[in-house]
Amino acid sequence: MLIFSVSALYTQNKIALTKNDFQFSVGDGIFHMITANKSNLFAQPSLSFNYFYSIQKWFWLGGTLNFCHISSYGGNRGPDYVDSEKTKEKYSPTNFFGLAPTVRFSYINRPNFILYSGTTLGVGCYFQSSKKQFVPFIQETFIGFSSGKKFYFGAELGAGFRGILNGNIGYRF
Repeated sequence: MLIFSVSALYTQNKIALTKNDFQFSVGDGIFHMITANKSNLFAQPSLSFNYFYSIQKWFWLGGTLNFCHISSYGGNRGPDYVDSEKTKEKYSPTNFFGLAPTVRFSYINRPNFILYSGTTLGVGCYFQSSKKQFVPFIQETFIGFSSGKKFYFGAELGAGFRGILNGNIGYRF
């Protein structure tokens, strides 16, 4: 029995895990609507392309490229106007791009299932007509999972520019 237990532990540590992870995620755009600080705004879903490389079994480094489109929904005055202290202020659609390094810590590592958390900190930019506004790009992933061996799906709960709730698909190799 002892020999069986020791060999089971030894083989569990020798499970070959993938090193590279490409991921596409879709999240809500709530954070963008909050930071825009205007009423009558609607953010399209936040789209992200992510890459991770496993340095250790539990430690991943990577990067995130994020995009979100923010527009207005103006009620009876049309889609181009936003309330601003009882005046009609013309609002042009805004696009957000963010680029940031990402650190991910995995707690459960199985060939078909990974449970993780992570942090992202970089730079983002809002583009509106001819104006640009640079902001810190922040995303905190409190808990996330992915299920599948090579091709996978997953979800994340977090806070930041990628969204509070994210769904993702990806490929590991």
